[in-house]
Amino acid sequence: MTRLVILGNSHLGALRAALRDEPALAQGTEIAFFGGIAPVFKAMTLGPDLRFGLFGPHGVAEANVEQTKKLFGGTSIDLNKADTVAIAGIAWHVWPLIDLLDRYAVDGLTATEEAGENALRLSRPAFDAVLAALAEASLAPFGWTRTLEKPVRLLLRPVPPETLITEGKPGTRPERATRRGFAQALSLLEHSLTETGARLGLGVVVQPAQTRAASGWTLAEYQRGAVRLAPGARAAPAQKDNEHMNTAYGAACLTDLLTRITAETHPSGPDLAPIQGG
Repeated sequence: MTRLVILGNSHLGALRAALRDEPALAQGTEIAFFGGIAPVFKAMTLGPDLRFGLFGPHGVAEANVEQTKKLFGGTSIDLNKADTVAIAGIAWHVWPLIDLLDRYAVDGLTATEEAGENALRLSRPAFDAVLAALAEASLAPFGWTRTLEKPVRLLLRPVPPETLITEGKPGTRPERATRRGFAQALSLLEHSLTETGARLGLGVVVQPAQTRAASGWTLAEYQRGAVRLAPGARAAPAQKDNEHMNTAYGAACLTDLLTRITAETHPSGPDLAPIQGG
C-alpha cells in the first residue's frame, strides 16, 4: 500500500474534510495529513531525522501550538515511512499576475481593442521573464524537500472564485485582468511553474481543469461552503471566502493527485509477461 503524507496550511482543510466525508477517495492509499494554519506551517521545519514540524524556538503562539496538537495529535510527523509527500496550498503569486494584467496589455496575450486605450503595453519577452521570476519565487521555499529523497508534489492553491467578476463591480482589477487574457496568462504561469519544478525535482500539481471556468477563475460551485483547517471552520453558503474552497474541490484535488501518483508508480505499457513457445 502506498503511504502518502500531505502537508499544508489552511488549504489542507478541504482535502482533509473531503476524505473524512468520502473515505473511498483514498483508493486504497494510506493517507496522513499534517500542518497548521499559515503562521504555524511557515514556522515548521524538517529535522535531521526526517521529522517535519515545530522544533526549537519557533516563535508560534502557545494557543496555535495547542490548536495544532488538537488537529493532528502532535506538533511533528515522521516522514521516514512515507512513500510520497505532497504539500497543499502552495502560493504561486496569482494576485501579482492580476495586478500586472490590470496595468498592462501584454503583446500577443490579448487583442488591442480589449486592452483599453489607456493600457500600457508589455512585450511578450518581458512578460515571459516575469512569469519565470514568479515561478522561481513560488518554488524557492521548498528546496528543503530534496533532503527527503522521495517523490514530492506541490499542490498549487486555488485561483480565486469567478464571483469576483460575475458579482463584482465593473472596472475592478479582476474584471480588467480577465479582459486582458487572465486565463491564458494563468496557463502560461502554470507551465512555467511545472517546468521550473521539474528542473528542481518537484512535481507541481495544477488545479484540476474541471474546477476552473473558461475565464480562468475557479467555478463558484467549488467556493460555496468553503472549508478551512480547524474543525467546523466552514463558511456559510452566502459567505464569501476568496481564498479557500469546499469539500467538492478537495475531493477533485485528492482524486487528481492520487491518479497522478498511481500513473507514475504503475505506468501503463505493453504486457511484458514471458511468451511461451518458439
